[in-house]
Amino acid sequence: MKKKISLFVIMVCSLVIYSPASAREVEFVRSFVDSNTYTYVTGATSEDWHTTIGAVGITDMFASDGSYVGYRNVWVKSDANQPVLAVRGGWVNVTFGRGDYFKPLYAMGHNPTLDCLICGYWNVH
Repeated sequence: MKKKISLFVIMVCSLVIYSPASAREVEFVRSFVDSNTYTYVTGATSEDWHTTIGAVGITDMFASDGSYVGYRNVWVKSDANQPVLAVRGGWVNVTFGRGDYFKPLYAMGHNPTLDCLICGYWNVH
């Protein structure tokens, strides 16, 4: 019995050591995105203020009324950094400045006439 418990403790400890301690992932569901200006979507905290990269995964996109119309692209950024194009069903890296533990995520529609709702994940490394 002691051998089984010891083995279990070793396995749990190895998993804890392997997992990245400072990464934070936040899920956002049907967050409104304006088509003409950057809109705050969500934010995540990091244990390391030196962190300068995060990843955005867009799982789904809808029209602003909630209907599914096949939207695919949205611009994303954090702080005042250069925006990158995120595609539904994929992940994209987003850079940001050092110095803050809180890392906001902003998005703007790809088409200037279509507001939308987005779902996905903001993962701060």
